[in-house]
Amino acid sequence: MNLKALIDYGTKKLNHLDNPRLEAEVLMATVLKVDRIFLKVNDSQTVSTANKRLYLDFIDQRSRHKPLAYITGHKDWGNMALTVNESVLIPRDETEQLCQLILAEKYPKKTIKILDIGTGSACIPIFLAKNIQAPQMDITAVDISPNALLLAKENLKKTNTEKLITLIESDLLNNIPTNRSFDIITANLPYLPQKMDLAKDLSYEPQVALFSGVDGLDLIRKLANQLATKHITFSSLWLEFLPQQETSIYEIFKNYTVTFFPDISGATFFTKIERSNSHDADILPQKSK
Repeated sequence: MNLKALIDYGTKKLNHLDNPRLEAEVLMATVLKVDRIFLKVNDSQTVSTANKRLYLDFIDQRSRHKPLAYITGHKDWGNMALTVNESVLIPRDETEQLCQLILAEKYPKKTIKILDIGTGSACIPIFLAKNIQAPQMDITAVDISPNALLLAKENLKKTNTEKLITLIESDLLNNIPTNRSFDIITANLPYLPQKMDLAKDLSYEPQVALFSGVDGLDLIRKLANQLATKHITFSSLWLEFLPQQETSIYEIFKNYTVTFFPDISGATFFTKIERSNSHDADILPQKSK
């Protein structure tokens, strides 16, 4: 079979997806280690038996809704090709939008101290390390999963940010010393309610990185409590959440200045939390609704 025949087959097999032709081409390009232009120019080229078998296996996996990024082993995100596997969430467009909001802030010309909590693939700290203009960067990224940290380490090496980012195994702030101060804290934590129905693709992603209690906010409450009890100070704390959680987010951080931002759909999806100027606030975690 030639390239065109195999890609036509893959397209038909994936016709229940939104972009079957594109995905069939991406999978073939991955197998052959070429770009998609090569496929179009050389569509009459025959494919070796080994590559045909691998391609058909990839098509079969994708037809069962395994995410494309897990099959190819990488995700193009933030103008980077990041390595991903099933130990981490696949970086989302929304998270890149959050990073762009952070970049839009004005920062003093000094060493910028950043803490990323629940780093996963390390997409956020890598993006900030490569894009924030500062004389020096001091970035710490933590995750509870040793496997996630192994992958994050691979991405740091791949993006030449190893000297800028320190990886720590930690359950939120457990292994962060008390009385630390950061310019930026990012915490893209799980925020889905535990009974929420998910798209089939999401069933392949680590569930511990998706769900967080009855209303989805248990880990954000835990973080809020740790910030107070460990006396961690910051200029800004950035979170993602579901639009329907806006009121709860405001209540959890009611002693802080809370600013909400919409995603590209116009729904509230991000927040910047800043310490109130009126007093040295403590945050009291709220009960799940």
